[in-house]
Amino acid sequence: MRKILSLLKSIWVFNFLRRLYFASRYFNKKYLEFFKWGLTSKEDTNFTYHLTQDIIAYLAHTIAVVTKLNYSQIIEYIEEVHSDDTLRGTILSAIEDSREKRFADKKFLLSIGILEQELGYHLKKMNRNQSRT
Repeated sequence: MRKILSLLKSIWVFNFLRRLYFASRYFNKKYLEFFKWGLTSKEDTNFTYHLTQDIIAYLAHTIAVVTKLNYSQIIEYIEEVHSDDTLRGTILSAIEDSREKRFADKKFLLSIGILEQELGYHLKKMNRNQSRT
């Protein structure tokens, strides 16, 4: 049996097919995910992700370092996205009023894009307040 396998490995076509099969076992799962995303999402990019607590913590630490703000302050801004119904309504109505709404998934309210908008709003507000003093 080993001699047969060794012989098959030495034949380029069989070796190629074996390697192709081995690699496709991993990628076929990814292709299935791409296919599901293509059918269920309206987005033309894949920039909306479910953010776990670990990812939010890493993101908050990064933003805190870059902006030189306290980590806890950044977490407060991020939590506002979760808890502020008015903000959620504003974001949903902005999506609904947008010319690009056919490309937006409303089900992911805590996306990186929304975090950017929310944090950008707070950072601009803070800059205005600092420039007044």
